Amino acid sequence: MPLIKDVLKEIEHKKKFQKKSYRPWDDEISVPPSEEKGQESNGNTDGFSKSIETFASEKSATDSLTSLLPDMQKQEETIKLDMEKCLRDLYGAQRIVFKFLVNLQVEEIGGIFITQPVATNEIALATKLPANTIKTVIGRLKNKSLIKTSEWKPGRGGYGRYGFDIDVYNFFLKRFAET
Repeated sequence: MPLIKDVLKEIEHKKKFQKKSYRPWDDEISVPPSEEKGQESNGNTDGFSKSIETFASEKSATDSLTSLLPDMQKQEETIKLDMEKCLRDLYGAQRIVFKFLVNLQVEEIGGIFITQPVATNEIALATKLPANTIKTVIGRLKNKSLIKTSEWKPGRGGYGRYGFDIDVYNFFLKRFAET
C-alpha cells in the first residue's frame, strides 16, 4: 500500500493540463500566441496565467486582434439574410411553425417585433405537431437567424416570446399573406 507522501510526490510530478486547439472554433483570440508557436512564455506552462497588461503589451497579440476586426465586419455583412433563399429553405415543420409565429400578435420594441408569450403546447395544438418537434424547429429557426428569443421559460408549461427583425417580419408577413 503506497504511503501518502509517495502519492503526493506522484501528483507533483504530473504535468499540468494544457488546452489544445484542435476544435475549429478555437481561434487566435482564445489561444495565446506563445502556445501557437509551441513556446512557453516566462517559464509558465500555463499561457493563460499572464497578466492582462503583459498580454495587451505584446505586439503580436494586438496585431492579431486588429487584423480580426475587418473580418468581423465582413461576417456581419454576410449574415444579412437573403430572404428569398430563406423562404425556399423553409419547408415542412419549420415553415408551419414560422408561419404561425409570424401571424401572432406582435409589438414593436426597440426596432424588433416581439410576439406575445406563447406556450409550446399552444404552438403544438395549433400546428398539430409534437411538442419536441416544436422545440427542435424553434432551435433551427434561431440558427438560421430568423427568430430571436426575447423571453423564455423552460420546462412544463414553458413559454417563449420570440422576436423578429423588422425586415424579416415584414417580408415573411407579406409572403405568407400571399399564399
